[in-house]
Amino acid sequence: MLGDSLTADLARRRLVLLSPAEMTAAIAEAADDWHRTLYAELADLELLERSARGDVLAKVALADLGGVVPAEIQELENALAEFERDGNAILDGLDVTAWRVNLGDVYGVNPEYIPVGVQNDGA
Repeated sequence: MLGDSLTADLARRRLVLLSPAEMTAAIAEAADDWHRTLYAELADLELLERSARGDVLAKVALADLGGVVPAEIQELENALAEFERDGNAILDGLDVTAWRVNLGDVYGVNPEYIPVGVQNDGA
């Protein structure tokens, strides 16, 4: 009846008043998947903030929260963390000049004659 935005805002305001243990309980006792995901995401953000300020209980709850977050969300968070960790290596691999030199070496061709838009997965 209140709408998703207002419900999310109210949930955020209520969640920040809870202890880390109460946040974890709220997630576990959520009425449905939508609320469970909402509470988990809001609690994750709040606990990250608290743990950055040195709250030990928030750090413990944050570690426990990993098991409460839906598997799909956890997979996406892991993929994002992996991309953030390895993103520069991926970007370095996009060096067109190095790619042309490598392809030129493989085929015995002067790299200057290899157009930029052509790629071969075998190279």
